[in-house]
Amino acid sequence: MNVQVNVLGLAMVGAALAVVVFWGWAVSGYVSVTVTGPANGVSPGEKEVVPTKEVASDGAVVQGVQEMFLKATAKGFYEPSLLTVKKGIPVNLHFSAEPNSGCGKVLVIPAFKVWKVAPNTGEVLAQFTPTQKGVFDFHCSMRMFRGKLEVVE
Repeated sequence: MNVQVNVLGLAMVGAALAVVVFWGWAVSGYVSVTVTGPANGVSPGEKEVVPTKEVASDGAVVQGVQEMFLKATAKGFYEPSLLTVKKGIPVNLHFSAEPNSGCGKVLVIPAFKVWKVAPNTGEVLAQFTPTQKGVFDFHCSMRMFRGKLEVVE
């Protein structure tokens, strides 16, 4: 009985901490999450993107859009950890995650209000237009996976 009470208490503390962290993100204005949808991490209304050989190479501008690719690895980092894009040109960021990449399956780019969860297979597409020049952080939901997004003229 003691063990069950301790485990339950620990679970309640963990849940409370998760709510506090989420509340902080929600108040900061860059998180908009709906807690419904399929288990593959793609929200209703979003399309799951499956890579093909026809997708442009990393950084190429195709029909006025920069095509970028980012992957969370099982080794605990984003690959690549530095993305360079051009200011004022829309970005399609194809985000995927290896199995066992843990919290790295979540991508947060606060400066551009991006919050995406990679599906179990394939990738999810984050679309945004960088409007300011500079170097911006991106990270996972726990800030363990980290990287930089450089916006140039």
